Amino acid sequence: MAQSSLSATAVNFKQVDNEAAEKIIEDSYVDDTITGAEDMEKAVILSENMDKIAMMGGFKYKETIMSGDKSSEDEPRKVLGLGWDSQKDVVYVSTNVNVSEKKKGIKSESDISLEDLVAKFPKVITKRIVWRIVLAQYDMLGLICVFTIKLKLIMKALVGEDEGKMKWDDPIPGKLRDDLLVVLQELLLLRRVTFPRCVVPNGSTKDQGFELLILADGSQSAFCALIYLRQEINTGEFACRLVAGKTRVAPTRKISVPRMELMGAITAVRLAETVERGLRLKISGKFFFTDSSAVLGMIRSPSGSFNEFVGTRVGEIRSKCDAERDWFWIPTDLNLADMGTRPTVKPAEMEQGTNYQDGMEWMRSPREAWPVTQTPGKAPEEEMIAAAKVNITVLNTDDFLPLKNFSSLSKVTNCLSIVAKYCLNLKNKTRGRDVPRELSLKSEYWLIHRA
Repeated sequence: MAQSSLSATAVNFKQVDNEAAEKIIEDSYVDDTITGAEDMEKAVILSENMDKIAMMGGFKYKETIMSGDKSSEDEPRKVLGLGWDSQKDVVYVSTNVNVSEKKKGIKSESDISLEDLVAKFPKVITKRIVWRIVLAQYDMLGLICVFTIKLKLIMKALVGEDEGKMKWDDPIPGKLRDDLLVVLQELLLLRRVTFPRCVVPNGSTKDQGFELLILADGSQSAFCALIYLRQEINTGEFACRLVAGKTRVAPTRKISVPRMELMGAITAVRLAETVERGLRLKISGKFFFTDSSAVLGMIRSPSGSFNEFVGTRVGEIRSKCDAERDWFWIPTDLNLADMGTRPTVKPAEMEQGTNYQDGMEWMRSPREAWPVTQTPGKAPEEEMIAAAKVNITVLNTDDFLPLKNFSSLSKVTNCLSIVAKYCLNLKNKTRGRDVPRELSLKSEYWLIHRA
């Protein structure tokens, strides 16, 4: 009710400052308004006008905090669940470890510090406690998703294919307990990993549009998507900033790697759609990257060629982006999304100044220098419907046949029929099998079409 009333006030008194009114309407969440301006002078004016509009409706902001304001070490500031050091203008994920139960919505014991983790960590850890610890890590933007996948994989190991295998209050195996303890020690170190609050790079110019670089990957364990905002700055160089990420573990029942790679691709498309809508910046281009040529082959093919699982996902990808123009293949060692598909990432690999936060060197280079290709690989036959498997696709028909060496069209079709018959005999390991008439007709159609 209060939020609706504040928005109505902004609509009624937008003549005071139209921009300030829009900020109140669009950038308010519960009882906070999180917004910004291009420089401090504009930010002060915007804040004053927002206060004026709010007061006209009988509202009053409790306080206004701006970038550069001194931070309190005793009471860390939080913005939408993220820790915010306003003095340095950086955000961080407030990782914590607390194994106690909640009473009336409040933890009955204090968090365990890094120094006391080994000593105070319970000797017996149950499945319930594991879930309690993992779900307490709130990472709204997925900034540390390439690390928290480790915790999700431990959760998956406790579930297995049979969900009733382990009860909630059963102790977990000793090895998993030790693995969990190691991950939690690293997790608490993540508090020192900070991210620039402003994703627009220094030296940004208004006339230069922004680009989104979206990387996707998948493995037998997990799939991942990472999004970077890229812009050419006033020095002529390119700058990148990590904006968001998402990781998911593989299903408990085995799934093929190409399918996991495809899941990473569709996650990338969905996440890009959300990020573009939320940034409200001028996005001049979106570029998707995968290290799977099979995925590139799948999304370049009609969705109707595949079975239900692959076809629906390929169809969604093709409906939300231009598969021929926007998708690229890159080598695995140049795909940062690979970090989110394996449980080996360390906090030091995620600090400011690393490739994880600022993008790899190729991502900060002109497009002409990107180590990419758009040549698709072969889509997995096991994912195709029976009717699609018999189709023959010729990617390059230049000089397919020296037509000038044939005196008539019938001789060309006879030649093609003999070649096709030979190929069918090799494939089926049979002799003397007649070439289907449909194949000969298709050959004629191809020749007429080429003419």
